[in-house]
Amino acid sequence: MSTTAARAAIDALLLAFDPNQRRGEDGKWIKMGGGGGSSVRAQRVARRGLRPTKSDSVKLPPQPQIRPAPRFAMNTSPWMGMEDPADRAAHFWQGRFSDQRAIRQTFRNVAAGDDPMAQGVLDNPLAPGYLHVTQDRPAGMDWDEWEAHPKEQFYTEDDLRNELVSAARWLHESLANAPVTTEPLYRGMRMPRSAIPEPGDTWESDVISWAEQRWQVEQYAWKPEDPELGRVGDTEVVMRLVGPKRSVDLGPGLLDEHLTQGRYRVLKVTGKGNKRFITVEEVAE
Repeated sequence: MSTTAARAAIDALLLAFDPNQRRGEDGKWIKMGGGGGSSVRAQRVARRGLRPTKSDSVKLPPQPQIRPAPRFAMNTSPWMGMEDPADRAAHFWQGRFSDQRAIRQTFRNVAAGDDPMAQGVLDNPLAPGYLHVTQDRPAGMDWDEWEAHPKEQFYTEDDLRNELVSAARWLHESLANAPVTTEPLYRGMRMPRSAIPEPGDTWESDVISWAEQRWQVEQYAWKPEDPELGRVGDTEVVMRLVGPKRSVDLGPGLLDEHLTQGRYRVLKVTGKGNKRFITVEEVAE
């Protein structure tokens, strides 16, 4: 496979988990399936193959101060009202595609020892939406007066910067402390046919999202192309990750999304036409 095709295949893996996932009336993601994870015995057996991840050796910046939005603040996302940094970061991660893209870049900047906000992290379309968050209506002020009242901007660019650094810290810490699972994980995507990898091909990734249920990712792969979400290609691909792997399970409240980091090798490619099923394994660095 050519270098260009390999790069395209890797890029295809770095999509959002599923930015179109529905939310309930309480603002939480709607659970659509998922299992209970590996058994204790399977965890013990798999742990013999535990190996470090890149995030194990990353020097993290100090935890910045985060500011939960007031209960009735306007223009907020559900995660903005959470007080626990890990809960905020996990829900921020599963938000808009632009959110995840900004967290990824901050995560990579931290790993490289660069300014966390390098590479245009705060550029559009991330910043504007969150910088319009305003405070809640003061007690005793009626709605007509509130509509005419100058709004104080509650969430500033410094707040957004702190939020992204906190999320990048959470992602590195989660990957560094990830347990081992032997349960298969799945990922759905679209890829150009010319970029489909072949058995024996390897690649390395700093973070990839997976699901526990194959049918979930098949639905994602079936969705039409959407360049704004990075879903581009004429071939529907389902990837299956087998064998022991270190995996962060975000839990039922977050769709049982799994995050992994490491080097991967293609074991088998099947399918024809515009569908492919690719089996991969995690390999030593």
